[in-house]
Amino acid sequence: MQLPWSLASNEIEHVESLMSVLDLSPTAASILVRRGYSDPEHARDFLEPQKGSYDVMDLGDINEALTILRNAVERGQRICVHGDYDVDGICA
Repeated sequence: MQLPWSLASNEIEHVESLMSVLDLSPTAASILVRRGYSDPEHARDFLEPQKGSYDVMDLGDINEALTILRNAVERGQRICVHGDYDVDGICA
């Protein structure tokens, strides 16, 4: 039986490679390998994305959100911007 956090023998090689090449902790390297980033250059691209490499217009329902905000501004309505912070790393 394989435990959820145990690594297959071929994954260990990738973890060790990421640890060495990218100077990562065993935990960080293991998580990256589990998420499909076993190649050091691919992992580096994930960890150090180029500024501006994401288009905000690719977000789901962004056009609807913009319409709602524009209409609220035109009507002089108050807008509440709420953000959350927790360990998932996603800001709302």
